[in-house]
Amino acid sequence: MRGSKRNILLFFCAIICAPYFSFAQNERVDALKDSIAAEKNDSAKVMQIAALFDIYQRDYKLEECKKLADDALILSANSKVKIVIGMANLLKGISFKDYEDYPNAQTYLLIALKNLDREANKRALGNANSYMGYIQEQMNDDTRAISYHRTALKLRMEISEKLTINSLLRIASCFTDLKKFDSAYHYFYKGIGLCNKYNNKRSSSGFYNNLGIAYSHDKKPDSSLVYYQKALNVLIEFKDSASIAGALINVGGLYYELKNYDKAIEYYKRGLWMANKTGYKEWIANGASGLASVYYERQEYKLAYDNYKLSRDYRDSLFNEAKASDIANAEEKYQSEKKQQELQIADLKIKMQGDQLHKSDTQRTMLIVGLIISLIVFLLMLWGYRKMKKLTKELSFVNKEVVKQNSIIEEKNKDITDSIQYAKQIQKALLSSDDLFAKSFKDYFIFFKPKDIVSGDFYWAYKDDKEILIANADCTGHGVPGAFMSLIGVSKLNEIVKERNIRDTDKIMDQLRDGILEIFSTANQKQQSKDGMDMVMMRYNFTTAKLQFSCANNSLWLLRNGELIKHKADKFPVGFSYGSKQPFTLNEITLQEGDVVLTFSDGYADQFGGVGGKKFKYKNLQKIIVDMAQQPLTEMKNVLADTLKKWQGDLEQVDDITVIGFKV
Repeated sequence: MRGSKRNILLFFCAIICAPYFSFAQNERVDALKDSIAAEKNDSAKVMQIAALFDIYQRDYKLEECKKLADDALILSANSKVKIVIGMANLLKGISFKDYEDYPNAQTYLLIALKNLDREANKRALGNANSYMGYIQEQMNDDTRAISYHRTALKLRMEISEKLTINSLLRIASCFTDLKKFDSAYHYFYKGIGLCNKYNNKRSSSGFYNNLGIAYSHDKKPDSSLVYYQKALNVLIEFKDSASIAGALINVGGLYYELKNYDKAIEYYKRGLWMANKTGYKEWIANGASGLASVYYERQEYKLAYDNYKLSRDYRDSLFNEAKASDIANAEEKYQSEKKQQELQIADLKIKMQGDQLHKSDTQRTMLIVGLIISLIVFLLMLWGYRKMKKLTKELSFVNKEVVKQNSIIEEKNKDITDSIQYAKQIQKALLSSDDLFAKSFKDYFIFFKPKDIVSGDFYWAYKDDKEILIANADCTGHGVPGAFMSLIGVSKLNEIVKERNIRDTDKIMDQLRDGILEIFSTANQKQQSKDGMDMVMMRYNFTTAKLQFSCANNSLWLLRNGELIKHKADKFPVGFSYGSKQPFTLNEITLQEGDVVLTFSDGYADQFGGVGGKKFKYKNLQKIIVDMAQQPLTEMKNVLADTLKKWQGDLEQVDDITVIGFKV
């Protein structure tokens, strides 16, 4: 989420607590102030100002940062040293960025980029490019933003791999905004890999949340929900109440899009409760707006109106706060100018009259002023102490509730995981036994690797005295939704082959498609378009050595005498497809002794990895198979598994993987 309200909340908490737990940092600030005051060399002074600026910016002290940036700029005005000019303009650009004045921020950052040296100022140059990328994002130019972020990524990589995590997140988010989802996923998974490598769990929550957003925009709600939940688990672990509220509301929004209104209401209410506890008005407005939409869809108009009114009231409050801040700034400027004029007039009168103040009057005035200042400081400290005490009490309550909610979530997650583990045993029992393959062929292998606990890929076989029928299928989705579709596929294949005695592969797939369309006939057209599977269906006769096969989207490969022959597939699935319902093609070939037949789902070729985090692709899979042509198929399976592991590295598996091979 772009904006600064989250930072403002953290800054407010830091100001209240500062007198009680920031003594070490205060000592460093005091030391830097003394050093700046004593330093005679302008170049050294600008570098010390930059160090103090960094501390103030992390504490969100915008006014102090602005003053330091102005001081640095004045010192650099007559300097010919490029690093001094570059650093001063970098500080000024960051200050304008923090005040959301992006055109001015861009002007100063461009001057900084021109003057900072790549070798001597690599870290500062990386930061300048990163801030420029952020500004392009705010100005809705994601293409230029990516260019700056990539430059920052390269510079930071030359210093330390750890420093690249933020750049990876920003690039991935820009690609999401551009709807270039494959590129976005590449950078998201690469960033998650680094977070895991360096045990940076806090940063991983940002990747999980934004990856959930990307999958939601890419119309993949199942994956989106998985990563929203991962983000939520990390945020709960770190007790980040405001971000937990946002994550809960995001999940509510996803369930709303899926029209699961009961779940949407549950998550919206939990998010709204957490937002109320933290006082984060923007999330309260978003949560109430979401509830209003859900209740409207359910025709509960009274509740819809109440939540709409709550959302509108909080959005009005946010607008009024911003407006009041602008008015306060204008009033402060006016009063400052007025006071300056009054002081100038008073000073002029004093000079004209030539009055001399007596020493006793000066001492008395200083004593009174000193007492007043002491009283003000005492009152401010008392106010801060009481405010902190109240806030500590509220945070303690919120933390208890977070722990309670976390316990509920963990219990539900355990129940769900246990259920899915049981479903895995059921699915495993339904997959065909290896004995069928061992009794039918000279050599074979089955490389089956689900992405999650249960799989959307499945393989099926049926054998009698004359022939064996084999299916290798890739269902829509993975995880639980894909597993349900695989159960439908296995059930329908048993019915078609065993009960109806249909053996031609094209007729089997035609009948399977009719069965799937009948089951999902009540779904809307948009949902129907996602229901189905890609498949290779084979029928091998032991006596004639004839292989009959039909293919839906996935091809069949034949390895003969070291040469790979590809048999193309029909370009439509076993399920809903646009246009007229076409019959599947019946293919038939005669196999020779030593021939190897291979079928596969798309999971292996689509896996991200390698040096550039790219897809593995079919040409690399083809090379492995041809290179292993003279080896036993068990050895081919081992090479496929080892190659995939090395290619994938720290990245997550993106899809279920199934590769089946057999030799006659």
